[in-house]
Amino acid sequence: MNPLDQLKDIHLPEQVSAWPPAYGWWILLVLSLLGVFLLVRWWRNYRFFMQAKRDTKVLLSQLDSSQSDWPAQLNELLKRLCISYFPQEQVAKQYGEQWLQFLAAQLPEKKREPFIETMTPWQHSLYQANAEQVDFEQIRSSAMSWLNNFKPSRSAKAGLAVKREAKREVKHV
Repeated sequence: MNPLDQLKDIHLPEQVSAWPPAYGWWILLVLSLLGVFLLVRWWRNYRFFMQAKRDTKVLLSQLDSSQSDWPAQLNELLKRLCISYFPQEQVAKQYGEQWLQFLAAQLPEKKREPFIETMTPWQHSLYQANAEQVDFEQIRSSAMSWLNNFKPSRSAKAGLAVKREAKREVKHV
Protein backbone atom coordinates (compact mmCIF):
# COMPACT_ATOMS: atom_id res chain seq x y z
CA MET A 1 0.00 0.00 0.00
CA ASN A 2 1.11 3.42 -0.95
CA PRO A 3 1.34 5.93 1.94
CA LEU A 4 0.29 8.77 -0.36
CA ASP A 5 -3.11 7.22 -0.87
CA GLN A 6 -3.96 7.87 2.75
CA LEU A 7 -3.58 11.65 2.37
CA LYS A 8 -6.68 13.80 2.24
CA ASP A 9 -7.35 16.28 -0.54
CA ILE A 10 -6.12 19.85 -0.25
CA HIS A 11 -8.73 22.19 1.19
CA LEU A 12 -8.68 25.64 -0.33
CA PRO A 13 -9.28 28.55 2.07
CA GLU A 14 -12.37 30.72 1.69
CA GLN A 15 -12.17 33.64 -0.69
CA VAL A 16 -10.97 36.84 0.96
CA SER A 17 -13.88 39.29 1.22
CA ALA A 18 -13.53 42.99 0.47
CA TRP A 19 -16.16 43.77 3.05
CA PRO A 20 -15.81 45.05 5.72
CA PRO A 21 -12.82 47.19 4.77
CA ALA A 22 -9.91 47.56 7.13
CA TYR A 23 -9.75 50.46 9.58
CA GLY A 24 -7.24 52.29 7.45
CA TRP A 25 -9.73 52.54 4.59
CA TRP A 26 -12.39 53.95 6.92
CA ILE A 27 -9.94 56.56 8.17
CA LEU A 28 -8.97 57.42 4.60
CA LEU A 29 -12.64 57.80 3.64
CA VAL A 30 -13.37 60.11 6.59
CA LEU A 31 -10.28 62.22 5.89
CA SER A 32 -11.17 62.45 2.19
CA LEU A 33 -14.73 63.58 2.96
CA LEU A 34 -13.42 66.10 5.48
CA GLY A 35 -10.92 67.40 2.90
CA VAL A 36 -13.62 67.81 0.25
CA PHE A 37 -15.87 69.60 2.75
CA LEU A 38 -13.10 72.00 3.78
CA LEU A 39 -12.12 72.64 0.16
CA VAL A 40 -15.71 73.48 -0.82
CA ARG A 41 -16.08 75.72 2.24
CA TRP A 42 -12.83 77.52 1.47
CA TRP A 43 -13.87 77.99 -2.17
CA ARG A 44 -17.26 79.46 -1.18
CA ASN A 45 -15.62 81.83 1.31
CA TYR A 46 -13.06 82.89 -1.28
CA ARG A 47 -15.75 83.55 -3.89
CA PHE A 48 -17.75 85.58 -1.37
CA PHE A 49 -14.61 87.43 -0.30
CA MET A 50 -13.67 88.35 -3.87
CA GLN A 51 -17.20 89.29 -4.99
CA ALA A 52 -16.76 92.99 -4.16
CA LYS A 53 -13.53 93.09 -6.12
CA ARG A 54 -15.15 91.45 -9.18
CA ASP A 55 -18.11 93.85 -9.04
CA THR A 56 -15.79 96.85 -8.82
CA LYS A 57 -13.84 95.67 -11.87
CA VAL A 58 -17.06 95.47 -13.89
CA LEU A 59 -18.19 98.93 -12.78
CA LEU A 60 -14.74 100.39 -13.44
CA SER A 61 -14.75 99.03 -16.98
CA GLN A 62 -18.12 100.73 -17.54
CA LEU A 63 -16.83 104.12 -16.35
CA ASP A 64 -16.69 106.63 -19.21
CA SER A 65 -14.64 109.79 -19.66
CA SER A 66 -17.61 111.58 -21.22
CA GLN A 67 -19.21 111.77 -17.79
CA SER A 68 -18.14 115.01 -16.16
CA ASP A 69 -18.03 113.51 -12.68
CA TRP A 70 -15.96 110.42 -13.50
CA PRO A 71 -13.29 111.25 -10.88
CA ALA A 72 -15.96 111.27 -8.17
CA GLN A 73 -17.46 108.04 -9.51
CA LEU A 74 -14.04 106.37 -9.47
CA ASN A 75 -13.51 107.62 -5.93
CA GLU A 76 -16.89 106.21 -4.92
CA LEU A 77 -16.07 102.82 -6.47
CA LEU A 78 -12.76 102.57 -4.62
CA LYS A 79 -14.32 103.73 -1.34
CA ARG A 80 -17.13 101.16 -1.59
CA LEU A 81 -14.61 98.43 -2.32
CA CYS A 82 -12.42 99.39 0.62
CA ILE A 83 -15.42 99.67 2.93
CA SER A 84 -16.24 96.08 1.92
CA TYR A 85 -12.87 94.88 3.19
CA PHE A 86 -11.96 97.30 5.99
CA PRO A 87 -13.89 98.86 8.88
CA GLN A 88 -16.05 101.72 7.67
CA GLU A 89 -14.64 104.05 10.33
CA GLN A 90 -11.14 103.50 8.96
CA VAL A 91 -11.99 104.15 5.29
CA ALA A 92 -14.93 106.55 5.12
CA LYS A 93 -13.23 109.51 6.77
CA GLN A 94 -10.17 109.48 4.50
CA TYR A 95 -9.77 111.93 1.62
CA GLY A 96 -7.08 113.65 -0.39
CA GLU A 97 -3.47 112.63 0.12
CA GLN A 98 -4.37 110.46 3.11
CA TRP A 99 -6.82 108.47 0.98
CA LEU A 100 -4.24 108.06 -1.77
CA GLN A 101 -1.66 106.85 0.76
CA PHE A 102 -4.18 104.35 2.13
CA LEU A 103 -4.84 102.98 -1.36
CA ALA A 104 -1.11 102.76 -2.06
CA ALA A 105 -0.53 100.95 1.24
CA GLN A 106 -2.67 98.08 -0.03
CA LEU A 107 -0.26 97.44 -2.91
CA PRO A 108 3.07 95.61 -2.91
CA GLU A 109 5.99 97.87 -1.99
CA LYS A 110 7.42 98.25 -5.50
CA LYS A 111 4.08 99.37 -7.01
CA ARG A 112 3.24 102.07 -4.47
CA GLU A 113 5.28 104.97 -5.81
CA PRO A 114 4.17 104.63 -9.47
CA PHE A 115 0.56 104.38 -8.29
CA ILE A 116 0.84 107.57 -6.25
CA GLU A 117 2.47 109.45 -9.15
CA THR A 118 -0.24 108.37 -11.57
CA MET A 119 -3.18 108.93 -9.26
CA THR A 120 -2.21 112.30 -7.74
CA PRO A 121 -3.75 114.29 -10.65
CA TRP A 122 -6.95 112.26 -10.21
CA GLN A 123 -7.04 113.11 -6.52
CA HIS A 124 -6.64 116.83 -7.31
CA SER A 125 -9.34 116.68 -10.00
CA LEU A 126 -11.89 115.37 -7.50
CA TYR A 127 -12.49 118.86 -6.18
CA GLN A 128 -12.39 120.74 -9.48
CA ALA A 129 -15.28 121.62 -11.75
CA ASN A 130 -13.89 119.91 -14.85
CA ALA A 131 -11.46 117.03 -15.09
CA GLU A 132 -10.35 117.47 -18.68
CA GLN A 133 -6.69 118.04 -17.74
CA VAL A 134 -6.43 114.51 -16.34
CA ASP A 135 -5.71 111.54 -18.60
CA PHE A 136 -8.76 109.35 -18.07
CA GLU A 137 -7.33 106.21 -19.66
CA GLN A 138 -4.14 106.39 -17.61
CA ILE A 139 -6.11 106.87 -14.39
CA ARG A 140 -8.50 104.05 -15.21
CA SER A 141 -5.68 101.66 -16.13
CA SER A 142 -3.88 102.57 -12.92
CA ALA A 143 -7.07 101.94 -10.93
CA MET A 144 -7.54 98.60 -12.72
CA SER A 145 -3.93 97.74 -11.96
CA TRP A 146 -4.59 98.63 -8.33
CA LEU A 147 -7.60 96.31 -8.33
CA ASN A 148 -5.57 93.47 -9.82
CA ASN A 149 -2.74 93.89 -7.31
CA PHE A 150 -4.87 94.72 -4.27
CA LYS A 151 -4.41 91.97 -1.69
CA PRO A 152 -6.69 92.41 1.29
CA SER A 153 -4.96 91.56 4.56
CA ARG A 154 -6.05 88.91 7.04
CA SER A 155 -7.61 91.61 9.20
CA ALA A 156 -9.72 92.60 6.20
CA LYS A 157 -10.83 88.98 5.85
CA ALA A 158 -11.78 88.89 9.52
CA GLY A 159 -13.74 92.12 9.16
CA LEU A 160 -15.55 90.74 6.13
CA ALA A 161 -16.47 87.59 8.05
CA VAL A 162 -18.04 89.76 10.75
CA LYS A 163 -19.99 91.71 8.10
CA ARG A 164 -21.21 88.45 6.55
CA GLU A 165 -22.40 87.15 9.92
CA ALA A 166 -24.26 90.43 10.50
CA LYS A 167 -25.98 90.05 7.11
CA ARG A 168 -27.01 86.50 8.00
CA GLU A 169 -28.51 87.66 11.29
CA VAL A 170 -30.50 90.38 9.52
CA LYS A 171 -31.87 87.82 7.04
CA HIS A 172 -33.01 85.50 9.84
CA VAL A 173 -34.79 88.23 11.78
